[in-house]
Amino acid sequence: MVRTNTDCVNQAWSNGRIYAPVHQEVMRTSAKGVVRYSIGLFSFMKEMVKVPEKLVDDEYHLRFRPFNNMDFLEYVNTEEGKASKYAIESYCGVTTVASIDN
Repeated sequence: MVRTNTDCVNQAWSNGRIYAPVHQEVMRTSAKGVVRYSIGLFSFMKEMVKVPEKLVDDEYHLRFRPFNNMDFLEYVNTEEGKASKYAIESYCGVTTVASIDN
């Protein structure tokens, strides 16, 4: 099961308003010789990903610190990143309101 990088970045950028679901690709067939083709579509930001100020208010506190997309990709490939169910949250998630000031 995977979460794609683009989904995770969109979740962080939208301050959690866009949910990045965990999904799994499965091919179930008993037919012999069936070929399945897949294509990956990726996008990367060279700049810092930061939640726009207008998406943070009293109802929606800041949930993700600014981060570099390429650094996040490196993190996802570490043991910690691979072990995390929600890598974007373990990488740059804000766990408490008090931690926003730090």
